[in-house]
Amino acid sequence: MEMMSQPWKVTREIKVRADVEFNRLNGSQWEDPPERQQRVGARLSRLIHHAAAQVPFYRQRWDGALSREENSEGFELLRRLPVISKHDLITVFPDGCVAEKVDRSRFHLEFTSGSTGEAFRFYRDIAGMPMRIACRRLADRWAGIQPGDRLVWIGAPFHKSERRVVEWLKVILGQEPPRFISVFDLSARTVPRHLARMMRAPVSYVLAGYTSALLLMAQEIERQGLRLVRRPRCVIATAETMGTVHRRLIEKAFGTSTINQYASWEFGTVGFSCPDVPDLMHLNPEWYVCEILREDGSPADTGEVGHIVITDLTNEVMPFIRYDTGDLAKVSNPCPCGRTWPTIAHIEGRTSDRIVARSGRVIFSSMIDHFLQIQNDYTPYLVEYQTIQRNGSKLQFLCVPTSQWTPQIKASLGHDLQTFFGIDFTVSVEAVSEIPREASGKRPLMKSVEVS
Repeated sequence: MEMMSQPWKVTREIKVRADVEFNRLNGSQWEDPPERQQRVGARLSRLIHHAAAQVPFYRQRWDGALSREENSEGFELLRRLPVISKHDLITVFPDGCVAEKVDRSRFHLEFTSGSTGEAFRFYRDIAGMPMRIACRRLADRWAGIQPGDRLVWIGAPFHKSERRVVEWLKVILGQEPPRFISVFDLSARTVPRHLARMMRAPVSYVLAGYTSALLLMAQEIERQGLRLVRRPRCVIATAETMGTVHRRLIEKAFGTSTINQYASWEFGTVGFSCPDVPDLMHLNPEWYVCEILREDGSPADTGEVGHIVITDLTNEVMPFIRYDTGDLAKVSNPCPCGRTWPTIAHIEGRTSDRIVARSGRVIFSSMIDHFLQIQNDYTPYLVEYQTIQRNGSKLQFLCVPTSQWTPQIKASLGHDLQTFFGIDFTVSVEAVSEIPREASGKRPLMKSVEVS
């Protein structure tokens, strides 16, 4: 099949449908779960049978899983299907993973930048645009964002596809043209210049970007005593893990609330911080079936960390059914705010953003964050840090120190980290002037490197 792509056109029909879907979503957050489950289950059944009939990849992968002797539908049927990966779809793209009889006018080609090591081309379904728009609008409403606000984005430079969508969202959401700050041009020296540009904006603004970039700006505001003449309406952290301590530091520096959003290029905005209980995140159950699964594929219990597996109900062109996003999340109890949408405690990062001991013990970045800043107050001595696992048992803790750093603090930190990680690892502490970013512009709190 020759790859094709239709432009995203903002038609009156799409705007009207987006309004309808937004009103439905706005009511769904308070709806009794059984009623919603029945509605979403019906959509799920339709998508699964559509994929089985029209998508070669799923026909082959599910061979025998949809036998006529079984009467299960909806969520029960979904649980019988295998989890798939990005690599699975890359291997068969495009011929094997797109629907054979869907009108080609609905095909819109997109691609991710490959920040996880695999560049990924896929098709969005133009018919699903209204649902995606509604999700984004509700996320903005929860964050307190108003039409006409300007987005200031701090991250890696957008590729052409992303720039087109940002301009397109401007038409839908009424936002001013966004302003971009490259993470590769962000340092203690350049933060005052970027802040001065933000202050000159003639309209109210929203600051959004990689968590590590927002944290660096917040730390420099405090360290250099910089004054914000105009504060952002809110700060939105995305793309990287944001712990509770980091959130509080960012909120203190910018004098406003911090919103954590879970989004991906494949699906758009899937989850966002609860406006009443910001330490928890709600997942949109109307158009995304989100499962948090253990390594063996069983559902994770409250307090456990598991893989985020998503089924996208907005895309019939190239269905994503039980798709392992490569992200990890911790399951939480229902939110006390009264909303009935499912919740997670927080995103733990990518599956690569963790350390696994030879004994099988798994350590997540949030655990180190809590150890360093709650159990032991090393906040005054660390600007930023990164833990690198080398060849299984060696851990290198890189840190950019503050002016209060001393040899005694280094020795104490090394001792405490060795106690925290235990006999599985040998820990070394190294103070550096800068922790380099990955090619994607992100700076993971953890990574593993095999050195020959």
